[in-house]
Amino acid sequence: MATNGRVDSLDSVRKDLKALRADMMALSKDFQSLKADNGHDIVDEFRDRIDNVRDRINDTAGRVRHSVDSVMDEVEQKKEAARDTLQENPFTSVAAAFGLGFILSRLLK
Repeated sequence: MATNGRVDSLDSVRKDLKALRADMMALSKDFQSLKADNGHDIVDEFRDRIDNVRDRINDTAGRVRHSVDSVMDEVEQKKEAARDTLQENPFTSVAAAFGLGFILSRLLK
């Protein structure tokens, strides 16, 4: 279930980044038109749009950081669980590793 949440979160981040790219393209076009027209209203609107994009970038960056942190936490938990399993069952772990190695060597011949 945690995996679906991460996938949804990453999909959401991808959509936001795509929308941000589109906004940046629109801002670039607007900026080009500003070169021709120096009206104060247009400059103010342009600044507002830049602030909006900046806020969206910051929000997306925060969600990316949160997603990365949650993935790193889960990786750490899995690593600790694997270490605990190896320590609790060393003979079983060695036997499983040997068996897997034997099977792989037979398959790769």
